[in-house]
Amino acid sequence: MSATPTAVAPPTVAERPPPRSWPAAQWLVLGCYLLGAVAVTARLWVDPAGRMQAGDPQDVNLVAWYMRYAATAVSHGHLPALITTALNAPRGINMMWQASSMLPGMLLTPVTLLAGPQVSLTILLTLSFAGSAASLFWVLRRWGASVIGAALGGALYGFSPAMINSGTGHYQLISAVLPPLIIHMVLRIVTGRGRPVRNGAWLGLLTAAQIFSGEELLVYTAVAAVALMAALALGHPRAVPGRVRDTAAGLLTGAAVTLLISGYALWVQFRGPFHEHGALYGSTK
Repeated sequence: MSATPTAVAPPTVAERPPPRSWPAAQWLVLGCYLLGAVAVTARLWVDPAGRMQAGDPQDVNLVAWYMRYAATAVSHGHLPALITTALNAPRGINMMWQASSMLPGMLLTPVTLLAGPQVSLTILLTLSFAGSAASLFWVLRRWGASVIGAALGGALYGFSPAMINSGTGHYQLISAVLPPLIIHMVLRIVTGRGRPVRNGAWLGLLTAAQIFSGEELLVYTAVAAVALMAALALGHPRAVPGRVRDTAAGLLTGAAVTLLISGYALWVQFRGPFHEHGALYGSTK
């Protein structure tokens, strides 16, 4: 694969346009991902409303409460409150400092209301394995990888030991569908694929969605994006001056869209009631 801008040197394999119809082999890959996810979570599907993940029951119970919290808010016609006394009463908590997975909780509101939060968590866990693998598979195919190579890359990402371990209750880490898409948009911006402002707008939407799904994973994604941009710059130093303006336009657009959607929530997190401050967790003075 090549990520060299066409204005400098045409890439040996260009980014592929979205196909009008997928070949059977690609649908087979997605089907295998789904079957693999169901196999990993099979014991939960025996009784999805009555069984929970082993290994970290405290976190599972807490996230189940978050799912019910989000569903209750949506059922009353409003977004989940960012500050609430429904937990840790009477003092309350800042939901932006919790692994609350608000966006997945809102999307799964119908399931939570009809079947309970544990069923929603079982669905979320299953779709996170399969969806994360499918997300990277799609991105790798867009950048010229073969079906087999992309399938292996997606499987390694979606069913990695880190993902399996996070499945014990760390839903903010296992919902990893968006990071490959965020990296994809960053690469489109820095390599000059498409219009920078439009790519930046998509980057902002995906970033905002990840903020409300799991900020910890967003930090890891940002580190990976910076590393990739540095590698591209070091590998093609002559292309850097010609890409600065469009890259800045795309990234600034992404930042603006992100702040437009999630700016208030971030203000509540860092300046609102119960915001965290002081020494790092586990450090000593």
